Order: sequence, then structure tokens, then C-alpha cells
Amino acid sequence: MAKLPGMAAVLSALLLAVAPAAAAEVDQIAQHALIGMSGKALHACLGRPAERRAVGYEAILTYPIGTLTADGPAFLFPLDLNILRAGGVCDVRFVLGRYGVSQVYYTLPGGAPLPLGQLCSFPAEACAVSAGRDPAR
Repeated sequence: MAKLPGMAAVLSALLLAVAPAAAAEVDQIAQHALIGMSGKALHACLGRPAERRAVGYEAILTYPIGTLTADGPAFLFPLDLNILRAGGVCDVRFVLGRYGVSQVYYTLPGGAPLPLGQLCSFPAEACAVSAGRDPAR
């Protein structure tokens, strides 16, 4: 039985070594560039939102433009049941306040939260660049 904890430690170390590095992703950097973007610039980039909801002094703009992707190492594909949902549609929601976009978050269509292990990707970098907000800075 003493070998079992040792094997678990070796397997854990191997998984950490093979897992992707924690470098910032281009999409995350581009999304950060969208913070502070004006409503006009957002409208010029993404068009008219599918839904606009006023909440106090802020507005929540919903765009059904995201694509669901599964997060996790590719070699664990047989164990990853989230991969079955990959490729679906997700909503990108922008909280627009007095000084522009203050938050970007993601939901399933209808407002339900994303399942654990799912990411929502959208063309954030192209939008940031078209608004003159270089994501590389």
C-alpha cells in the first residue's frame, strides 16, 4: 500500500509538467482591452445587442456571439465529458456604465451559468483592435 501514494505523487507531477503553461492568453488580454470601451465603439464593433437590460445606472448588453470550448489537456479527452458540449453557443454580456464597459461575463443562452470546465470565446481581439485599443499593451 505504500506504493500507491508514491505513484499518485509521480502521476500528479507528470500531469503538471504536461499541462499548458499559465501564460496569459490572447483572448484574456483582448478582453481586458475592452474594459473602458465606450458604448458607441462596442456597437460599431459588435452591432446591435440581442438584448439590452437597464440595471440602475448601468446597462447589460447581451450578444449571442460566443462559442463554447472545453478547457483541459487534450490527452485527457476520454475522461472529459465537457468536450461533448464544445462548439455550442454562449452569450457574451457587457456591463456598460457611465465610463464605458466595466465588466465582461459569459452565460449559456437564457442566462444560466457556464458549466464547470467550459469557456466562452468570441472575437475580442478583433474588436479591441478595431476600436483602436491595442491588446498587446
